[in-house]
Amino acid sequence: DGVWESMIKRTDKKRSLLRVRSEEGFSLIEVLIATVLLLFGILAIVTGEVSSLTMNKRSAETIKAVSAAENILEMMRRNPKKLSEYNGMNTNNDFVKTTPLSMAQSDFNEWKSSVGAITGETKPTTEKAFQCGTTEVRSACGSIRIGSGLLDKVKSVTIQVVWPAREEGITINTAIES
Repeated sequence: DGVWESMIKRTDKKRSLLRVRSEEGFSLIEVLIATVLLLFGILAIVTGEVSSLTMNKRSAETIKAVSAAENILEMMRRNPKKLSEYNGMNTNNDFVKTTPLSMAQSDFNEWKSSVGAITGETKPTTEKAFQCGTTEVRSACGSIRIGSGLLDKVKSVTIQVVWPAREEGITINTAIES
């Protein structure tokens, strides 16, 4: 019995030593490298997501600006005989509060609200001033300029909408028969 027991003990010792030597795990350096690579991948995804959200916000602002400009243009087309009342309108100015409001004054008040909604901010959103028509502004603004057209009864209309994220804004040039 004693011989068998000593052989079993020696065999078990060899097996346990062999098992330890043949089992391989990850070294600390391999784990660190894998972690760094994973972090770079996550950082790339997060950066792409932030960029996407920023672009979506700017696209939404542009859509609102174009919509506001097209809306005032349609309002002006409804009121062609009083087209000169729209000339020089700038949403940086106060709402018209006189009563009774002319159609152009009412249109201006509505337009000012839609231009103000472009960024959702009611107060200046940037320290740096930029041009809105002939006025320096720090938040979303729209301006209207009417000039003579190529024909006597046709007026040239320029509508500009600017906001902090897009200081050059959007400009619509068209002609309206008055």
